[in-house]
Amino acid sequence: MTVASLACNDGHSRPPSEPDPADAEVVLSVPREANPAIESGEPELVTGSQCPGVRLYRVSRRWAADAGVTARLGPRYFGLDDRHRVIALRDVVLCELQQMHWVTTPHDEGSYLLHWRGPWLFSMDEECVWRGPIRTRATADGRALTVRERCVRPTRERTVTLEVDRAYRELRGP
Repeated sequence: MTVASLACNDGHSRPPSEPDPADAEVVLSVPREANPAIESGEPELVTGSQCPGVRLYRVSRRWAADAGVTARLGPRYFGLDDRHRVIALRDVVLCELQQMHWVTTPHDEGSYLLHWRGPWLFSMDEECVWRGPIRTRATADGRALTVRERCVRPTRERTVTLEVDRAYRELRGP
């Protein structure tokens, strides 16, 4: 993923006809899908990121063969920081869990955050959802969350466990 770069102000004066880069609207590129049969919509700003200085964006997705049909695939999320750098959802979630002190305290909202963001934290082109019951437990290295994963393509249902280390540096999963 890349973000369109804005012109730098190197201290030299600009001609009056040249727009000020600070006034330019940031143009986001849609995260590319690994599967060419999937089409992505335009990024939409989502509120509620717990990570300071990061805005969360949602991208709707659908199978290209389903033209004209409402999006059927789970959305993708990514973050954008104050410097307009794209941040992977995995890193946004780690930051949010750190802000909630999820590893050291038994806050349910961190568990529901992981459950709500779903399996697209780890895979890019499968239609999967995570279903309850949600189980969370302390581990030797941090904390773990266990949910059921159900995927349409390929058809499967399995139990998956996500683990976060105490330093919030790594989010391990399926």
